[in-house]
Amino acid sequence: MPQKKTLTHPKRDRTITEDKLLKAGTSVFSRYGYDAATTKLISVKSGVNESLIMRYFGGKEGLLLEILRRYFEDNRKIPLDYPPQENLKDEFRHYLEFGRNNSKKNKEIVRIMLLRASLDPKIRDKVQAMLPADGDPKFVERIDLLKTKKKIPQDLDTKFLSLIGFQNFCCTFISGFLFDDKTNKEIQVALDLLVDFTLDGILKTKG
Repeated sequence: MPQKKTLTHPKRDRTITEDKLLKAGTSVFSRYGYDAATTKLISVKSGVNESLIMRYFGGKEGLLLEILRRYFEDNRKIPLDYPPQENLKDEFRHYLEFGRNNSKKNKEIVRIMLLRASLDPKIRDKVQAMLPADGDPKFVERIDLLKTKKKIPQDLDTKFLSLIGFQNFCCTFISGFLFDDKTNKEIQVALDLLVDFTLDGILKTKG
């Protein structure tokens, strides 16, 4: 009696393999740092043949960049968890809190990104290319809504506002590694005040 042929799904199998490598890569990069993390360590951690890192991602750097690309892509899909606010300051406060909470959930990936980008200009430039040119689309949509409601000046630079938020995220995250909880909270309060002062200055100038 002829045996039944086993159907294979190469695309599905590759997706599963890639996911294993991405998960293992995140863990190994986070534990050992980029330079000390080897494809051999990632292979052992994932249970996947080492040669597939080169085949699927072009090597260690390609794996790191794909981890970061998917991180940004996934974050863009997460809706804001608070309703639209009626003024710029409140919108900013809620958006910063939203961003910080998401960063905490992906602490390993954010740490890998910031450390590597600070040491390697090539990686920094590639990471920057992954970011939306005009800032987070979700935040931009909220700023445009405030403009529609005439709550803020029409010529307010949305990209500049997004950069203020991004700077706040970076400073908050880095201080979390360098200082104890008490000092980190004090720094966070100071950063929030800096944002308030900056927004006051912008609105006063535009008013």
